[in-house]
This record gives sequence, structure tokens and C-alpha cells, in this order.
Amino acid sequence: MVVRLRCDRLHNPLAVPSDRPRLSWFVEGEAEAVRVEVDGRWDSDWIEGNPGHVDYAGEPVEPFGRATWRVRVRVPGGAEIVSEDAFWEAGPAEWTAPFIEGDRRGGPRSPAPSPRFAKTIRIDGEVRSARLAVTALGTHDTTIG
Repeated sequence: MVVRLRCDRLHNPLAVPSDRPRLSWFVEGEAEAVRVEVDGRWDSDWIEGNPGHVDYAGEPVEPFGRATWRVRVRVPGGAEIVSEDAFWEAGPAEWTAPFIEGDRRGGPRSPAPSPRFAKTIRIDGEVRSARLAVTALGTHDTTIG
């Protein structure tokens, strides 16, 4: 059985910044060879033994695009085992969103209080997909809906 498929040490990550992420897995039992297939984009061909990881060497995934991948394992006796599919999504080509900032209060020895930001938007029509990137040094409360 092939388990724990990871991309850059994460399970099905979003916004992967690298064009050449490391794909890794764990094989329970013996493996004579392994092969990594990335949805028609790239194929590692058979690698003797079980290195446990390879660096993706196909064409870069387009910004916000998804790549689905799997691992084939040839076990002693010639049978093949195929993992479940895993995926990664590429990050943006460049982060271009504006930062939202507020007035800072506090002195050199006192932390500034966390500001509150609220934004209401109206979207007419059906939303097929949406993504929100939030960072606030670990102090945020995001509400949608």
C-alpha cells in the first residue's frame, strides 16, 4: 500500500510557491521500483528501489492551477500497486493584493491593539470558485456568509 502522499511535506497543499515541489510517499512493504505520474504533465518513469521522494520536473503548473498525482509501485513478483490520487495547487505568479492597514497605537514598549476591519461585498450571479488569503500574524477572525 502506498500512503502519506505529500507535496513539499504537506497533504494536498494550496498556493505552493515552487515550480519544482518535492513529492513524497511511504510504501508499506517491499518495492522493486516506483513511478510518479502527474496528470499527463510529467512521468518520472520507473525508478529502481524506493527513494521515497522525487522533485517534480515537469512544466510549471499555471498560477492557481491544480496538478493531480499518484505513485505506482512494482512489488516483488511484478504486480503493481497504485496510490490514491493527491494534488497540489500552485500559488499566484505574483502576490499583488493591496495591504489593509489601520492607525497604529501604542508606544515602543506596548503592543499596538489589533485593529478591526470589515468589508461587505455583493456578488451578483453564481460563484463557481473563490479564495481568500488572510494573514495577520495569527490574530484574525474571518467570517464569510
